[in-house]
Amino acid sequence: VVVADPDASHTVTRGELVVTVIETGTVESSRNTEIKCEIRGGYGGRGGRSTVTWVVPNGTTVKAGDELVKLDTKNIEETVSLGKTDTNRAKAALARTKTDVAIAQVAIDGYLQGEYRSQMTALEKKLAADQRNIRHAKAMLADIELLFARGFANELQVKAAESTVEQAELELNVTDTEMDVLKRLTKKMQLERRKSQLIATRERLAGREAGVVLEQSRLDLAMQEFERCVIKAPQGGLVIYPSTAKWKRTPDITDGASVHNNQVLLLMPDLTQMQVKIRV
Repeated sequence: VVVADPDASHTVTRGELVVTVIETGTVESSRNTEIKCEIRGGYGGRGGRSTVTWVVPNGTTVKAGDELVKLDTKNIEETVSLGKTDTNRAKAALARTKTDVAIAQVAIDGYLQGEYRSQMTALEKKLAADQRNIRHAKAMLADIELLFARGFANELQVKAAESTVEQAELELNVTDTEMDVLKRLTKKMQLERRKSQLIATRERLAGREAGVVLEQSRLDLAMQEFERCVIKAPQGGLVIYPSTAKWKRTPDITDGASVHNNQVLLLMPDLTQMQVKIRV
């Protein structure tokens, strides 16, 4: 007969079953400030990569404004130098074109106040002289006709006087025609030619101005990128390297590393927002 031991019994109660799983994980912040490369690379922002020449050690505590990363400036320095040269050339070309515009404008005023006025004045003087010649020739003809009527002049003299009047009238008609051509045709043609030159020069000036804006914007971009070659902390705190793929032996950010625009180089975690990241 087996006698039960009263001390070997236990009263069972209903409750929750606690299951504990032990797993490795990493402590990280749920909120990180990303420090990125902001160098586009290449002249005028065309694609390219940058080389890291120095980086702050992983786990360093920094203050706002402390240097975090330095990127090689050789290519950008060349870009800045080229940009300055191109900008200066564009500005010089613009200055020359502005002078050309002024000259083209002066050419119009110069024609109206100079060549045209001089030609018109000469024709006006000639017209006045032709009119005097006609009056004189007609007066001489009238005198000869009076003398002929009185028998003191012959028919040959009358015909000579009439010929003189006809020649004077012909010369007056020629002068009138020259003045009319100058006013209606020559003046219009000369002004149109000069105005066309002025319009073309102004269009070239607009192109030069756009060229200066373009070259200056490229230079400004290069100067901005030169300044971004030294990356500084936007705030104080801890600086860590981003997680590296398991197959890599070195972090993505290290001396001599090649980085591209918008690549995350460093992280500055918010230590008040820490969490544990595990995989079960």
